[in-house]
Amino acid sequence: MAQAWFGLIEARQQRELGERDTAARESNLRVTERRYERGVASSLDVRLSRSALGSSRANLALRQQAEKEAARRLEVLLGRYPAAELAAASSLPALTALAGAGAPGEILARRPDLRAAEARMEAAGLRARATRKQMLPRLTLSSQISTSGPDLADVIDPERLAGNIASGLFQPLFQGGRLLANSKRARALAEASLLNYAQTALNAYEEAENAISAETYLALREEALKLAYEEAAAAEELTERRYASGAATIFDLLNAQTRRISSESAFLSARQQRVSNRVLLYLAIGGDFLVEPDVTPEARTQ
Repeated sequence: MAQAWFGLIEARQQRELGERDTAARESNLRVTERRYERGVASSLDVRLSRSALGSSRANLALRQQAEKEAARRLEVLLGRYPAAELAAASSLPALTALAGAGAPGEILARRPDLRAAEARMEAAGLRARATRKQMLPRLTLSSQISTSGPDLADVIDPERLAGNIASGLFQPLFQGGRLLANSKRARALAEASLLNYAQTALNAYEEAENAISAETYLALREEALKLAYEEAAAAEELTERRYASGAATIFDLLNAQTRRISSESAFLSARQQRVSNRVLLYLAIGGDFLVEPDVTPEARTQ
């Protein structure tokens, strides 16, 4: 639902961008027509301005449609009739830098899929908390937004990992040195649940690593597109003044405006992608970065 909300905000910003672009093209056409009436501009200039305005209006219609669809998508998630009546916020939230908070195994263990896997292990007679400590090495979120690196290499393939810790975890399957009648079946079920938990843990780490890595590259992309947009906007403003004084052609003006609208649209999309990735990161680690040491159900019951 958070992803849908951020998508709606971006759709609103893209629609507003389309409205500003259309207004700019309309202003261009008025100026060009006046210049044509005075004999300063040619009929080609007028036709090019009209063509640009038509394209801008077409793009605006698409952006308006996208905003309505984004609103309906969120309304359905909220259990409301999809009437496209939701109003989005005016801007995306500003993201703070990821601090070096760290994410121990207990954080990943808060994920619903890992909690379910632990419950299946406990049902098979294994000690889930002991397993978690051995199978979930520390995932470090440094201030440089780097991933855990060599530490994560300690997580080897699930089969070998299960064999390394099986002897200690399978002790509850024995009573007074006497093997239970169904020990083979119980051991097989326990091994299956252990392997499943190991694979689930690896999947969780993959998602966390991907989200952390994406944070770095998306931040770089956003910064680069911001620079591109700011420079394109400055170039557009300069070209408008040059065109009004007759020092630039209609081609120069249209190209400058097209470059600005394209770079600003890409910048808005990049901001939305980074915000959405932050949501994915929170989901991957099972919550926020800063948590109390004892966050697991076992700790709360002690």
